[in-house]
Amino acid sequence: DRGLSRKHLHQEMDKSLRRLGVDYLDLYQCHRYDEHTPLEETCRAMSDLVERGKTLYWGVSEWTGPQIEAAVSICEAAGWHRPISNQPIYNMLDRHWEEGVFPTTARCGLGNVCFSPLAEGMLTGKYLDATPEQARGGDEKQGVFLRRRFTEENIERVRGLALVAADLDVPMSTLALRWCLRRSEISSCIVGATRPAQLLENVAAVDFDWDESLEAKVHAILPRTSLTRSVHRPPGLAAPPHHAHQKSLADPGVTALALLPARDRRLPNPGLRCRPAPRLPPPACPLH
Repeated sequence: DRGLSRKHLHQEMDKSLRRLGVDYLDLYQCHRYDEHTPLEETCRAMSDLVERGKTLYWGVSEWTGPQIEAAVSICEAAGWHRPISNQPIYNMLDRHWEEGVFPTTARCGLGNVCFSPLAEGMLTGKYLDATPEQARGGDEKQGVFLRRRFTEENIERVRGLALVAADLDVPMSTLALRWCLRRSEISSCIVGATRPAQLLENVAAVDFDWDESLEAKVHAILPRTSLTRSVHRPPGLAAPPHHAHQKSLADPGVTALALLPARDRRLPNPGLRCRPAPRLPPPACPLH
């Protein structure tokens, strides 16, 4: 029971609604691109789910720029409901979507809702000295992806970021979340917490400004991409839609919170046509 075929999308939607005990979702996202299903079939199926009243909007997750642009173009040409969101992994240690995806979502009017903004807890600093008891990193199954981040380079970067956070007198998690929200392409961050104190740290990301001086300090520690001017906006706070279907909510011990910019919030514009990018490679998807 996987893939983005019409059968599976409609089937899994009905299952999700029964499990959640609701009549519709606010947002239904296609996590990972399906190379085995024609993109037209996926787009038509998602648009039909909107027409049926099963979801208000649909989006994608972890798709490449060409794949996103192809989906938007297909929907616009056919008059179907187009995707309005993208959910990429994005944090100080995972920045590979900056060049290929963020410019595309900005052109096409999709908002980015980034997941794992704290790199599964590594950007909280709790793994610098040792793996805490009961932490995800020590779990044989849950920590399999997190342990791959435990490289000397990443640990040194986190140590440097910890010094910056200490100088600002804020928790590392606050610094990491504010770093994500500094970009105009980011609509919100999905975070999880098991204790109220962790939520308070996350919410604190809205309470301090990001300026060029701080950008330069962080860039010196994270030199993966060139320093560019960002749109610095004071962020705000809003709770996620209660009908939003997120796999991160599968664990009943996790509370989800979405941090959103309060002013000049980037909301998807369904009427915005995707402007073609210069020298954009052809979409890595079947177009019939």
